[in-house]
Amino acid sequence: IIGGVVGFGLVSVGIAGINWKVVLFVVLSWIISPVFGGIIAFTIFSIIKKFILSSKEPIAQARKVGPFFTGMVGFILSMAVFYKGLKHLHLDLPLIEALLVSLCIGAGGFLLGTFLLRRYKEKDTDPYYQVEKMANPLQVISAGFQAFSHGANDVANAIGPVAAIVIVIQTQKVEMQVAIPLWLLLLGGAGLAFGIYTWGYRVMETVGKKITSITPTRGFSAEFGTATTVLICSRLGMPVSTTHVAVGNIIGVGLARGISAINLDVIKKIFSAWIISLPAAGLFAVAIYLIFCFLFT
Repeated sequence: IIGGVVGFGLVSVGIAGINWKVVLFVVLSWIISPVFGGIIAFTIFSIIKKFILSSKEPIAQARKVGPFFTGMVGFILSMAVFYKGLKHLHLDLPLIEALLVSLCIGAGGFLLGTFLLRRYKEKDTDPYYQVEKMANPLQVISAGFQAFSHGANDVANAIGPVAAIVIVIQTQKVEMQVAIPLWLLLLGGAGLAFGIYTWGYRVMETVGKKITSITPTRGFSAEFGTATTVLICSRLGMPVSTTHVAVGNIIGVGLARGISAINLDVIKKIFSAWIISLPAAGLFAVAIYLIFCFLFT
């Protein structure tokens, strides 16, 4: 999207018409966000490995430590929603009130994690396998957390340029901050869901299987780091790619097990695709813009 906007911007208004400070800010966010997310995922999985997987009683430790993670998910998600978040529903709370509400919801997440982990019945099988089975509900929770952050950032990225055009046509003026119509948000969400349903399996297969071996505990660590990073970037107005951040987090989880746990050939292909996609999008945007200019002017 950024490559396309910059591409037609260079052709239509020239180099002086591009806000290069914002472009630099966005490009830096592409570099910083996967690294930052990878550090979070590395830290989370290292904690799981040290206090649960490497302990003498991993199942008992999972019951003690796991609820803290579900509590963290509840707290962070609530802060993202209630602290200057739901302005359209008049639920954008000030900091202190948002903290109190989020702490209560985080406590609820802790209790939910405790309930889910304690109801698991131990079996006469490998305890590490049982810990991974116990982590399944936690990964479902973190997957929902990541889906929320995905919608908070990627839908906005896709709808932003369209919203700007629609609002200019409706109001006949250019404004820096406008309220995006609900139907545009629904259109973006539907398009995102349709894309995942049709072609998303290719990306999911690469991210989920080809970079490193993923288990429920590793998946939880990667999803938690991805969701947290993307929500922070959304709050700061950074149009990052959730896929970029997810790849950084999965690499972080893999590094927690050693460099040999990562498929470096796949990483090289992914990085190459990232580099190529930016100028390719710009060139396509320029070509389409010139075709439209030829047809309609």
